[in-house]
Amino acid sequence: MAAPCDVVVTTNSGFPLDQNLYQSVKALSAAARIVATGGIIVLVSECSDALPSHGNFGSLLQKGLPPGDLLDGLRGQKKTLLDQWQAQTLAATVSKARVAVHSALPADLVVRLGLEVAGDLQATVDGALRARGPGARAAMMPGGPLTIPYLSSSNEVTTGGR
Repeated sequence: MAAPCDVVVTTNSGFPLDQNLYQSVKALSAAARIVATGGIIVLVSECSDALPSHGNFGSLLQKGLPPGDLLDGLRGQKKTLLDQWQAQTLAATVSKARVAVHSALPADLVVRLGLEVAGDLQATVDGALRARGPGARAAMMPGGPLTIPYLSSSNEVTTGGR
């Protein structure tokens, strides 16, 4: 069986794709395919527009529900909500792995959303590797949502795309 990565560093491919957290969930979705349960995804994305003011993404996240409760609530809906996919994907990713964000998002918002602030990017990555111990596996996905990562049977992370 292929081994997932303990640490995955990804971006949302720069402007305009990294304009807000809604868009950046696409990079997290790709990284979640190869991160180990209990591992960490480090997202590097400007997010200068924070959360979009339209749609349901921001309102769903700002309810402050734990990821499992948010997922249960969305499953219980009779109709799919606009932007539900992004909120669902973020909640599922946070349920699997820690997510640290290096961005222009206000730190209090990042924490309120159940994410971690990655102020010093190198220190965050170094700390994550140390925490996972000797032999920790890491992957870099600079093309985030433009990459289709998968684990091969030879225990190597392979990417397609771009």
